[in-house]
Amino acid sequence: MIEDKKQFEKEIIQLFQNELMISENNFKARNIKFKSTELEIVKKNNEDYTSEVRIYFLKNDEIIGVIEFFIFYDGHPEATKTEFRKWFIEEIDHILKKGN
Repeated sequence: MIEDKKQFEKEIIQLFQNELMISENNFKARNIKFKSTELEIVKKNNEDYTSEVRIYFLKNDEIIGVIEFFIFYDGHPEATKTEFRKWFIEEIDHILKKGN
C-alpha cells in the first residue's frame, strides 16, 4: 500500500514539475525563480500516511509566494491527478500575477 502511495506522489510531483516547466519562460520574463520541490512525509503509517509538498518562488531574492499542498492526508489522496493539475495551473498563474 505504501508503495502505491509513493508512486502516486511521484506522479503528482512530476505533474507539478511539468506545469512549472511549461511556464518557465513566463517566470524568466518576470525574473521569478523557484527552489526545488520539497516533499515532507508528515506521517509514515499506511493508515494515516500524510505527505506535503512545497515550493518557494523568489523575485530579487525575496519570497513572493509559496505553493504548498498535501498529496495524502490521513491515508487518503487529497485530489485526483486531474484536480491537482487544474489547481497547479491556477496557483502558478497566481504566482505569475504577483511577479508583474
